[in-house]
Amino acid sequence: MIHAPAGWYNDGADGQRWWDGAQWTEHSRSSDFAPAGWYNDGAGVQRWWNGVEWTDRHPLSKEEERQSRKEERQRARDAKLHAQKVLLDQETDAYGRPVEKAQFGWALVEIFDKGYVRVNGGQCERLLGISYSRTVKDKSAGGRALAGAASAGLSYLASNERLDVYLSIVTERVTHRLKAKGRAAEAPGLALEAAGQAVLQGRASRTGAGAVQSTGTPVVPDIPAQLLKLKELHEVGVLTDDEYQAKKVELLSRM
Repeated sequence: MIHAPAGWYNDGADGQRWWDGAQWTEHSRSSDFAPAGWYNDGAGVQRWWNGVEWTDRHPLSKEEERQSRKEERQRARDAKLHAQKVLLDQETDAYGRPVEKAQFGWALVEIFDKGYVRVNGGQCERLLGISYSRTVKDKSAGGRALAGAASAGLSYLASNERLDVYLSIVTERVTHRLKAKGRAAEAPGLALEAAGQAVLQGRASRTGAGAVQSTGTPVVPDIPAQLLKLKELHEVGVLTDDEYQAKKVELLSRM
């Protein structure tokens, strides 16, 4: 016995009935039934047949089609930008605004003013500590160390010396140990360390602000907030690169 799937079939009486897969139902339609689509309406004009009757819809002209596609692409872009803004707002509420962002070796590191860090586009993590160090080795001496770890200062490197720089980032989840080579990595390493230390000190000062004020001792300035404001002034062109760097060094020296 052959079983036919559910669908419209000729009922043998010049019409169609709905077969539900097991038996005929009471649903029927004319055998000249046409599914919804574009058809010639008999007057040489393409119109939309909705499956039951003609509608007022007519095909778009080429210009209208181009405009429609353009508007659809714009709506898609607007929706994407809106989604990105919502995500950014949520991130800012949770982690704060970025005060430093730099490429260190293979990793892109971002420091946020609420005390969080993100490494290479991963999950934001609560920052517990950050430190920068450097090692200079003499190539001609088979890698003999000329200078150990140092947390500050830039020195001239001879052509026969190799510089390795390191950035250790401690979070609640894991310790990121990053390594880069060459003098070009020193500036971003030092900047990330300074920004990280600043937000950590800012967090500590906010946590103990009430106790400090109750004893009458001056409260430590909110350095992270000032660094953030300084960064904004630089980004909008109020401060030049030199002015921005000089002011940043001044703020960090007051920590």
